[in-house]
Amino acid sequence: GVMRNTRSVIPCEGFTLEVDRTELPGDRVDAEVEVETEDPEGARALLSRYAQVAGVTLFPQDLGKYARFIAALSSHPG
Repeated sequence: GVMRNTRSVIPCEGFTLEVDRTELPGDRVDAEVEVETEDPEGARALLSRYAQVAGVTLFPQDLGKYARFIAALSSHPG
């Protein structure tokens, strides 16, 4: 199986967003947004506002990329 990750670094309203698009087996695509900041509440508010406008649901990620890759392989062998 193959996992492909593309990272975009996006300056946005005083924050720097690191947005990962990860292609996993079984045509699954995950997106992840990370913000390194001293103002986590401000970053959360910014992301929530943009997600709401885009109709995207945000949720915390419990598993790392590799664990999600292994799970995708198990769900879609070959």
